[in-house]
Amino acid sequence: MRSSTEKGHKPNDPDSKPLSAAVQRKRGVLDSWNDERGFGYIQTANGAAPLFVHIKSFRSRPRRPLIGDTLVFIEGVGRNGQPAAEQVEIEGAVAAEKPKTPAPRRVPIADVTRMMAAVSIFIAVATLSALGRAPIWFGILYYIMGLASLMLYSADKRYAIAGQSRVRETSMHVVDALFGIGGGLFAQHMFRHKTRKRAFRYITRLIYIVHATLLTALLGGLISFDTLLTGAR
Repeated sequence: MRSSTEKGHKPNDPDSKPLSAAVQRKRGVLDSWNDERGFGYIQTANGAAPLFVHIKSFRSRPRRPLIGDTLVFIEGVGRNGQPAAEQVEIEGAVAAEKPKTPAPRRVPIADVTRMMAAVSIFIAVATLSALGRAPIWFGILYYIMGLASLMLYSADKRYAIAGQSRVRETSMHVVDALFGIGGGLFAQHMFRHKTRKRAFRYITRLIYIVHATLLTALLGGLISFDTLLTGAR
């Protein structure tokens, strides 16, 4: 006769097979990955549709995910109700990765420079209005468009986190060029957004240089606001 307690067996133990099946982890290969937006798709071995995965779903991340990585995960449901990977791990990454001495980062200096550039724009337009070298509406225009640019960057950052359709980069550049550059630079600093893509940074710098040159010329008396308006006509 077999005892119900033989070898520690519990006849009514619910933690045996059903639980392990419920939390069964799957494997798949990272088929596509957008590192800037922080999401991609996993191709599973059973030939099913690619499974969405977000950077926040990784339990441990010794490095950024790369296309071709084998991922171990649990299939769950994303924010939009569609299947998505959860509790994701990069198979073999922990054992393979060795601590590295972090290379000197220039990001903090870039952040300070970006913030100083934004502040310089707003100080310049305020000084022009105070000295009477430009009408008040000119300064207000910079502040209003700067706020519009700030809101645009904020929306794009939220869309990136949620994995939704993004704001066009061209739209951001246009708003920055149309007197919103101060708010755009401040938004990049505050949200840590659009600071990695080299082409985007170069265009932003060009827009800043144009506006900084214009404001400096007005402050220095090299050109008058009336001359500027006449030339624009």
